[in-house]
Parts: sequence; C-alpha cells; structure tokens
Amino acid sequence: MMDDIHGIYSGVEKVGIRYTSKRIKFGLVILIIATIVDILSFSTAAWGYIIQVSKGPYSSDTSYGLWHSCPGAVMITGTIWECNSYYNINPRGLFTVTYIDITAETHGWFKVTQAVETLGFIGTVTALFILLGYIFSRSLHESKLALLVLMLLGFLSAGFIILGVIMFAVMWDVDILGTYVGIHLEVHLGYSMVLALFACALDIVAACAVIAEVRRISHDDDDL
Repeated sequence: MMDDIHGIYSGVEKVGIRYTSKRIKFGLVILIIATIVDILSFSTAAWGYIIQVSKGPYSSDTSYGLWHSCPGAVMITGTIWECNSYYNINPRGLFTVTYIDITAETHGWFKVTQAVETLGFIGTVTALFILLGYIFSRSLHESKLALLVLMLLGFLSAGFIILGVIMFAVMWDVDILGTYVGIHLEVHLGYSMVLALFACALDIVAACAVIAEVRRISHDDDDL
C-alpha cells in the first residue's frame, strides 16, 4: 500500500524554491531588486532640479519627480521644502516666485515620459509575479511559454524605462532653458533618474537569466 502511494506522488512534479534552478533563483533576486529600485525611482521627486539664483537673500531650488515636485527656497540657514502632487500644487509665498509647471501642455514630452516609465514599471512588476508563478505553480513550472513571456517583459520594460530616461535627460535641459530664456536658471538631473537606469539594467540581467533557463530546458528536451 505504501509503495503504491509513493509511486503516485513520485510522479507529481515538485515546485518551489527548493526545486528551482540557480538561474531562476538568480533571476528572482534580480527582479525583486529591480522592482524595489523602480518603485523608488517612480515615486521620488528627484528626476531633475531647477535652480534660480536670485540677487536677494535666497535662491529657489525645486526638485521634480514623475508625479510630484518639491519647491524649495535655499536660505542662509538651510533649504525650506514644500512637496506637492502635480494635481494639488499650491506653493506658498516665496515658493511662487520661480515655480515652473512642467505638466503644462507646452511640455508634452513630460507626459510621454510619465507614460513610458509607467509601462516600464508595470512590466517589471508583472514579470516578477509571473516568475513567482513559474516557481510555485505546477501549471507554469518548466513552461517555455511562461519563460518567453518573462523574457519579453524584461526587455520591453527595460526599453520603456530607458526611453523615458533619454527623453527626460535630453528635454530637461533643452526645453526648460529654451522656454524660460529671461530667467537665470540652472538645471540638473537627479538621483531618481539614476535609479531608473539601474532598474533598466537589472531588467535586462533578469531577462538574460531567463534566456539561460530556456536553453537549459531545450537542451534537456533534446537529450530526451
């Protein structure tokens, strides 16, 4: 009786981290890190900075993210910040002097940047959930189709992210300085954009790990 039961369960495909290849484990770690980094890039207001040097006792230093900005005044005693969503902008007093609304219709490139970065973020998160399904679900385990979808999502996510980064990096300087010619402005890129580049690189690494896994499965099938 026990031998019969053992025979039944020995034919059941085992799933879970323990029964997953090192390539997929590596890809999972990379995708988790990529998702965390992309969340930080997606949510922080440090894609770019606009500084206006004033002849008065302070200058204005505003940091911009994909979804909110932080107008600030650089005083002798330090910088005063007031962060607001782009949909709830109400800078007070000295902040209103130099605030530039980059969500205006004249800056259409910024909306495109928001769109492609959103697609990249969704692709990264979706890839992570599919990979978890591949590891823990019997219906997806060892599925070439799931791996091909993962590989496609990894490269597409990286492509969307890098497209947004390039567009922001180029237009941030050209558009802002070209539009506000009469104002003494300094523009700089921030760490949020660097995080996006890091997430892009991690997506590519994860996709390459999936490619290695597809080759392993194909090689095992050929041996059979």
